[in-house]
Amino acid sequence: MSHRTRPTRPQYSYGAGGSGYDSGGGGGSYHYGLERDNDEHVGVLGDKLSQLKQISIAIGDELTLQKDVLDGLGKGFDNTGNILSATMRRFTVMARTQNGRWMWYLILFAVSVFLYVYLFRYKK
Repeated sequence: MSHRTRPTRPQYSYGAGGSGYDSGGGGGSYHYGLERDNDEHVGVLGDKLSQLKQISIAIGDELTLQKDVLDGLGKGFDNTGNILSATMRRFTVMARTQNGRWMWYLILFAVSVFLYVYLFRYKK
């Protein structure tokens, strides 16, 4: 046997009183107190479930938005990759079909732009 004492609780009885709880002469007041406590807990639980529902809806909306943003980025990267590969193909074709003359024109153009900027920028 244990040396601890248990707190006394009303005992449930199937007596003729009909309340189901024997509160020691209090009638059904204990029963109504439990009902009231349960109703309060159900109300709090309902509020928390409502908040949880709103949060889950907000998370779903955010996920949809992020998915759309990522899809847009993926399409943008695909388009950029296609443009870059087409440019490299054209550059390769140009390099194969041309002799060194175009390279000399390009170098001459770059030097003339450099001289133009240097002379007019530092002439003051």
